[in-house]
Amino acid sequence: MKFDFNAEIMKTAYSQIGLAPINTAEHYQLASHLGFNSIKGDVRITKDNKLVMCHDAGITLDESGRIGKFDKDNCLPFLDLTYDYVMGLEYSAEYEAMGHYAKVCDFETFVRICKEYGKIVYITLRDNKIKELVAETFRIVRKYNMENHCVIN
Repeated sequence: MKFDFNAEIMKTAYSQIGLAPINTAEHYQLASHLGFNSIKGDVRITKDNKLVMCHDAGITLDESGRIGKFDKDNCLPFLDLTYDYVMGLEYSAEYEAMGHYAKVCDFETFVRICKEYGKIVYITLRDNKIKELVAETFRIVRKYNMENHCVIN
């Protein structure tokens, strides 16, 4: 039987898993219980050089001020937002997860979840501030002793 590591990772990274929106701690925790060897996520940097998990360059808010479906023509770029602002946002009711409104997961929580469940950290760095992204990424990876359990794309 041929093992396709990348296909396994992509199934985890870009699926809704059914109960939680992607880019949330709930999503990564659920994925960790599905038997995957690693958990995949994309990393963005905020205006104040903090790392958050999101594939898209920004977020789109719905009429209630919650995170809704991404619209590249009507979004708030992470590079213009502070970490505290991003972490204070909730996903819209459309993405209600497990009885509450899920929030964006920060990178440190993502790494901690991978460590806790024995998963490989598999990330893609997504912004132009590579120097800041790399420095902060490695600081957090080292903090959790995950240097030998990390793939950075």
